[in-house]
Amino acid sequence: MLKQIEGLVLRTVDYSESSVICDLFSRELGRRSYMVHGVRKPKAKITKALLRPMSWVELVVYHNEERDLNKVKEIRPSYIYQIIPFDIARSNMALFMVELAQKGLQEEGPQEELYNFLWLYFNQLDQKESPAWANLHLHFIVHFAAELGFCPSPSSAPIFDYKEGEFVQEKPLHPYHFDEESSQILDQLLRLSRHQLATLKLNRLKRQHFIEQMILFYRYHLPNFQLKSWEVLKQIMG
Repeated sequence: MLKQIEGLVLRTVDYSESSVICDLFSRELGRRSYMVHGVRKPKAKITKALLRPMSWVELVVYHNEERDLNKVKEIRPSYIYQIIPFDIARSNMALFMVELAQKGLQEEGPQEELYNFLWLYFNQLDQKESPAWANLHLHFIVHFAAELGFCPSPSSAPIFDYKEGEFVQEKPLHPYHFDEESSQILDQLLRLSRHQLATLKLNRLKRQHFIEQMILFYRYHLPNFQLKSWEVLKQIMG
């Protein structure tokens, strides 16, 4: 049956000379994959530009619950970025965020709360006057882990032990923990809203080290986890 949905493009993979497979996270159906025919033809009605990762789109799809791969009938933008495409730092931050979403999102089925969570971050990054947007990816990687169910509650204890999933008073004997500085940053980010990030004063090296600690934390929960986009973003801003 035909179904109208809206979603975030997570990834697009070439399938044939004229077709692609689009990995999409939608409000209505969660994470699904779709075949889009004719995209790579010279006069295609649906262009590949519409299916770039981090694009927000509305689609009409041929939906069949029993199939892993459904087809797209129509597609159009649901939101057009105003700032991100013209700012190399924000553009690479958005790619970092969408790759993180692509690696972390697994479930099918309606997930409106998580969909809205993603939308709020990408929308804030696209605002010209967004407060302290340079720390937004730090806030995102922390609170996305919370959405996935493996981030701790804030605590005054000095060390985050991610094997136990909590802050502790003493450094554990095992290697699965943050150092004290990154633990403090994590606690701050857990307490701050997206709109309070101007109060978080971090230099480039501290941001980079914290993200790398968070990547190890994700890898503990998601085997083989890696973020290729981080190597690019790190060179630009950290």
